[in-house]
Amino acid sequence: MGFMETSLNAHTLGQLLDHSFRMTFRNFRRFIPAVAVYSLATTVLLEYMFASNSAFFNAIPADASQISSDIFASFNAGAYILPILVMMLISPLFQFVVTDLAVETFFINDDDWRTADSLKKGVGRYVPLLLANLLSFLFMLAGAFTLFVGTLAAAVFLSLLYPVLVFEKTEARETLRRSFFLVKGEFWRITGYWIVFLLIFLGIDMVTSPLLSWLTKLIAGAAGGSDTASTIIRYFLDLPIVVLTIGLQSCFTVNMYFNQRIKREGFGVE
Repeated sequence: MGFMETSLNAHTLGQLLDHSFRMTFRNFRRFIPAVAVYSLATTVLLEYMFASNSAFFNAIPADASQISSDIFASFNAGAYILPILVMMLISPLFQFVVTDLAVETFFINDDDWRTADSLKKGVGRYVPLLLANLLSFLFMLAGAFTLFVGTLAAAVFLSLLYPVLVFEKTEARETLRRSFFLVKGEFWRITGYWIVFLLIFLGIDMVTSPLLSWLTKLIAGAAGGSDTASTIIRYFLDLPIVVLTIGLQSCFTVNMYFNQRIKREGFGVE
């Protein structure tokens, strides 16, 4: 498989983050096509959801206690169901593609990687991808009944789902079992790693979001200030940050996956 990005030794959090950032920056342009298409699709679907219920949102009074049954009756639930269903159907393919790139990057074999080829592989594996997604959603839903603790536990135990799907080519139930197995015994350590990683995400958002909002208003104002213009401008301004964060999340997850395999199974490359 070529030279590896990381050595076959267990790594500290600092080393995992370092490797993840380097993998992301080296392959930044390779993440762009998949992220751009997926981000465009979600932007269009979200705009449709809110536009279809603009009358409902505009009718909501400042005092929530004054909301009448007529206002609730104006809510168009169907406008939410279809976009959510579409996003649930396309999300597994998108996650497969960005994870596949991160796996190839781990082995420094990414010169042979093509978005179209990865998408084709994902389509061929679509059924187990979709089933694994649905099963993980059910686990998250079950965890929600125990509030924060259950949701956190489900999220952490399922955090290695896509690297298992991509690298081990498992079926849906086996994928969940493998993710649970690799996390088991180090739940709190891995939870801590993810908390630190999410704090980095929040830091990026806190720094970039106000600046991008200001730039959007400035450019949209010069272009006439329409809602459509603002949405298009914000999409292009957000894209580099979205590519960075999604690429970084994919690379960090893949690094975590191989790190756990090294710890639990003495993983090696044949």
